[in-house]
Amino acid sequence: MLAALMFHAILTFQPPLTAQPVRTATSQATLIGNQPIPAFYKGYLFFIDQGHRNHIRVWAPDGTPFLEQDIEEKIGPSVMSIAVDTDSTLAVSWVGFDASGGRVAGIDFLDRNGKQIGCINTGHYQAEHLGFGADHSLWTFGWERDAHDTERAATDYMAVRKYANGREVAAYLPRSLFPKGVEPASVSWQTPGITVARDRIGVLACSGSTSDKLAWVELDFTGHLLGRWNFEGQKGVAYTFDGNLYMQDWNKRTGQLFRLDRPSSSFKPVDWKATGTLFGADGDELVFVTSWDIGPIHLSWFKQP
Repeated sequence: MLAALMFHAILTFQPPLTAQPVRTATSQATLIGNQPIPAFYKGYLFFIDQGHRNHIRVWAPDGTPFLEQDIEEKIGPSVMSIAVDTDSTLAVSWVGFDASGGRVAGIDFLDRNGKQIGCINTGHYQAEHLGFGADHSLWTFGWERDAHDTERAATDYMAVRKYANGREVAAYLPRSLFPKGVEPASVSWQTPGITVARDRIGVLACSGSTSDKLAWVELDFTGHLLGRWNFEGQKGVAYTFDGNLYMQDWNKRTGQLFRLDRPSSSFKPVDWKATGTLFGADGDELVFVTSWDIGPIHLSWFKQP
């Protein structure tokens, strides 16, 4: 997903007077033409440099630099995802190689200054997306390599894992619940693949032969499947802490916002607009990028409609 493409695909639209932001921030993270846009995590912005995949750059919700660092202790590490806990602990998932050339994967935990304070070896499991819970547990959405042929995915595995106290404590959501084709966790690192809400887990998964066939899946904290909703196309997704799912179709110029209505199992249009493009959620607030001009990124936080 390149910033230059999004400049042409997204049209800014104007809000009614009632849709005013509760706060705004201009991030020191900047957009450069023909370069990837950043990912969003609870107000934080981060880049994983495409030509230097072990290099991360993170900005705080107020727009100031939070951390810039190489993940260097592995051989050829490639960062998959980043999440930031409420105590400023940073989780970074990665894949790489050991001294013998074998594939390895894990999750590093860094403090506010970038010092490593923990590491989990995830074996053949590759954590593509990360999300912290309110209790500081870490939830992941990923896929597992075949133990005998690490160049391909295992036939079946648990895609969602929970980690606490430096170890895996639970595993849920079998790969076999999805159609054959693209691995479910293959959504872009710029997309919120897993989000921990107050009483459930939300997962945005590929569900078919191509990456534009998607499913939104919800689990409770014991792994019980609460619901699944299929859709297609490139969407802005925001999952609030109180469990509301909002979507905006980035391929349409209207900027229409939709909210998941679980009783009818459909996405219903919301009679409400905010300036810009839906980029994610921060607690119970929706966050929009007000424009995709090259330069600093301008963010606005709105109360839910």
